[in-house]
Amino acid sequence: MNYFKRISCLVLAGIIGLSSTVAVKAESNDEKLNNMQQQLQQNDAEMQKKEQEKQAVSKEIKGIENELHNLNNTIAKNKEDQAAIQRKIDETHKQIE
Repeated sequence: MNYFKRISCLVLAGIIGLSSTVAVKAESNDEKLNNMQQQLQQNDAEMQKKEQEKQAVSKEIKGIENELHNLNNTIAKNKEDQAAIQRKIDETHKQIE
């Protein structure tokens, strides 16, 4: 009978120890899951911020490209005007001679 009590106590202690280990393990897993979810949310926020920065840079690049195009058009027009003025100067020189 004594032997049976000892075995029963050992089995009961094992069950209690196992259940507390499982509970601690479950809490640890919950903490890990919460930490991973927070990390995912932070990563998502960072990705959204980077996407906004990318869009802002793209918009700025388009503005610069438009400005460059306008400058090239102005330069081309100035060259045409300069050529026209040079022709008038040449005509004036011919008339003077």
